[in-house]
Amino acid sequence: MKYSEKTAAAVLNGVLKEARKHAREALWYSWRDAEGRQCVVDGFRAFRLAAPLAAVEDMPENFATPVDLARVYAEAENGGDMRELDAPKLADVEALIAFDRQCSSRERGLYMFGPGLPVLNVKYLRDALKLFPDARLYSCGALCGVIVKSAHGDGLILPVRVSGPISYKRRKIIYNLATFAARFTV
Repeated sequence: MKYSEKTAAAVLNGVLKEARKHAREALWYSWRDAEGRQCVVDGFRAFRLAAPLAAVEDMPENFATPVDLARVYAEAENGGDMRELDAPKLADVEALIAFDRQCSSRERGLYMFGPGLPVLNVKYLRDALKLFPDARLYSCGALCGVIVKSAHGDGLILPVRVSGPISYKRRKIIYNLATFAARFTV
């Protein structure tokens, strides 16, 4: 899968739609940072695109003070030694989401990278992989955000705090027939 402006706009507009449901008004629109990147935040994830998209609604002038994402990213990166995580394939994440719709467990809707590593909302991870097909994922621990780096921009996804009896090992991907066929046919 290659980077697509149409897909990127759909993902960013979806993030803004979520922000309008539960976030303060300053997060309802995209804005440009000091380096000219288009920024979108919903309170749980943030994305900065190197090349702004016209299809994503910009914040009206003098509407609100945007979030200082440079400071947020600096704090996330300074949490300790950054370690590259094994990034799943988009098809695998979508298969996991499809499987989760059919079952109920404490792990439903979560993506675990492994013991001592972050646990993410699987849909937020899917959006990041759709937005940045060439994504590389980094984190400094279980409670640190996951930094997403791409040639087209970057992102930050906050982890989910998990308590109780849950396995932190990486979840197995269970394919339905259509996903299996799409993934493994030549």
